Amino acid sequence: MFDYFRSKSSLIAENKKLKEENARHRDIVSANVHQLRTSLTAMKWVLKMLLDGDMGKVTVDEKDYIKKIYERAERMICLVTSVLEANKTGHLEEKYSFKKTDIITLIQDTLVDFSGEAFKTEMKLSLKKPTDVIPEVMIDNEKIRVVFQNLIENAIKYGNKGSTVEISVASAGDFVEVAIADNGIGIDEHDKEKIFDRYFRSEKARAKAPIGTGLGLYMTKRIIETHGGTMWFDSSTGTGSTRASTELSRTSSPHAGTTFHFTVPIARK
Repeated sequence: MFDYFRSKSSLIAENKKLKEENARHRDIVSANVHQLRTSLTAMKWVLKMLLDGDMGKVTVDEKDYIKKIYERAERMICLVTSVLEANKTGHLEEKYSFKKTDIITLIQDTLVDFSGEAFKTEMKLSLKKPTDVIPEVMIDNEKIRVVFQNLIENAIKYGNKGSTVEISVASAGDFVEVAIADNGIGIDEHDKEKIFDRYFRSEKARAKAPIGTGLGLYMTKRIIETHGGTMWFDSSTGTGSTRASTELSRTSSPHAGTTFHFTVPIARK
């Protein structure tokens, strides 16, 4: 009986300690995210002044670029605010808002985010013109934007300097299929089954880019599957197509890079 009460007392003390640590972590997150939102808001208003001509005239092209940056600052502020609210309430569940979307326009808009990075690495971002009419898809725009951002960022990060990242889109029955191909380091055979695992980063990836969480592909695949789609890849090193990280089917030539594919459902009338 004594051991029972001692055990129960230990559990209560441990639970109290965990609650206190969790509260401290939430305070730290809130403080840091609040500072981030403050900086983003300041940047947004400077951009607004530039757009309104308060700091002198800008050309049409300059105004177009500033407007795009302004819109992205607004989007980041919304995301940061969502993180603050979730951290405050403790409700961290993901919410999806599906609507009909022209996926080509979404890709073009996302590519603008990487124009500077591509220029710095002397890489070309190419959206291949579809051979058929691409129907609208039913997606959560911001979630699929995250998918594009993760895959394009990886293609640049692990690609070769001066190479091309090619994005292609095609109709596939009740779905639209997107492929993002790079000419980079590829994926070794022994890493293929783990590539979508949470926190996984291959030795080759860590050598090429030491900083990374190993969460990008895990989150990307989960987003696609929540949409009712599928995600897989074609690897350059060894035998290489891993569909949904399970089926191995096709052989690729070595040193040809990696292509990630995913599907999202078309919007029904």
